[in-house]
Amino acid sequence: MTDKELRRLTRTDLLELLIIERKEIDRLLEEQDRITRDLDTVSAKLEAISRELTDTQKLLRNKFLLKDRSADEI
Repeated sequence: MTDKELRRLTRTDLLELLIIERKEIDRLLEEQDRITRDLDTVSAKLEAISRELTDTQKLLRNKFLLKDRSADEI
């Protein structure tokens, strides 16, 4: 919309445009909140997976150390 077109709008038209813009802002804020919650959920899942991988890595390291020790004793 050009400046000239904007100047020709009535107060009612301008208020309607403001309402439309406000609704769009509200929609985008809700979408942002949803995306943020989704990211928080994914982040928590990734942290849990990371802890499980670390625990598994420790178990495997211990298993191989025990295996190496038992092979050295034979």
